[in-house]
Amino acid sequence: MSDKVAAKLKLGEKRLLWGGNFGDIYVDPALKPKLRAKVMAEAIAQYRAHPQVAAVFTGEEIMATPSPSGPPESWTLIQRVRASYYPGRSGDFYVSLKPRITPIPVPGAGVATHGSIWDYDRRVPILFWRKGVTPFDQPNGVETVDILPTLASVIGLPIDPASIDGRCLDLDAGPGSTCR
Repeated sequence: MSDKVAAKLKLGEKRLLWGGNFGDIYVDPALKPKLRAKVMAEAIAQYRAHPQVAAVFTGEEIMATPSPSGPPESWTLIQRVRASYYPGRSGDFYVSLKPRITPIPVPGAGVATHGSIWDYDRRVPILFWRKGVTPFDQPNGVETVDILPTLASVIGLPIDPASIDGRCLDLDAGPGSTCR
């Protein structure tokens, strides 16, 4: 993308953008402010026009968004980006690819990345298994902080709910409940 932006702005072969093909993108900080703004605007326009891009957010747009709360599956795209945005470390803008798009042009040893903003990539599998349990998929959002209260309930360990984060997950697929 850096080459395309440089060509469009007639800047020769200077590298203007840093980062990968998606996620945090950094504009060369050595550029003068006016040129830097032009480069950023052109890069954002080109990314937004790409058919595999879901959204592009500037650092200012991201920081103007309140930090999200509640179940992550209910967050908007910009809230998902905001949850992991850190000013000074994160990019000047953020490129979100559409679902199930991977930015690896030629598959080799790796065919995936370490995650995206989409639920299928964000979820961490948590498996509870014991003799006699009926298997099922939990339809609700689950967080790692839910492990402690869930296991505590299963083994009968009393815990004051106000003293911990998380909630007990019912591990019984039938009418009973493992939460006490």
